[in-house]
Amino acid sequence: IWLPENTHVELKGTPRWKNGGVHFPEVRYLAGECELAKVEDVALGWQNKRWQLNAHTVQLNSECLQALPPGSASDAPRSLAEWQQMLPGADIHLEQLSILPWQQYAGRFDLSLDKNVQQLHYQGDNLQVDARLQGQQLQIAQLQLSHPLMPKPLDLHGELTLPTFANGLP
Repeated sequence: IWLPENTHVELKGTPRWKNGGVHFPEVRYLAGECELAKVEDVALGWQNKRWQLNAHTVQLNSECLQALPPGSASDAPRSLAEWQQMLPGADIHLEQLSILPWQQYAGRFDLSLDKNVQQLHYQGDNLQVDARLQGQQLQIAQLQLSHPLMPKPLDLHGELTLPTFANGLP
């Protein structure tokens, strides 16, 4: 596996085969000495011709992004359709996803991927999202954001057509 310079993955505990997948007690990804990601109780398997990734706790530290080396520029940007065609069939379930320093928006993350449709369901105390992307059509069934400075939660829903290339706002 290729990793950026000055980064590494650490496995804690003994990986084992369990319920048709490989299970890791803890996986950490470090950029220098900064813990960019910590995943606890994670399993990866293959079922019904789809990848299955399940984790109990995922913690991402956005402050460690600055410790990553700058990326190399590609010859040409990829279109949304090109990215979608590279997606494997996969179901990702993270019981608790937390992104630091915004841990007040932590929640349960479910993502279903295939080349034709991508669906996201996210449920936290202060953030809920139900969205579906098919081609360039993004359907937002629910996006609700709560914050102590807002008198009531922000509620959005509707449809957007995303640009072919991610170089601007829809």
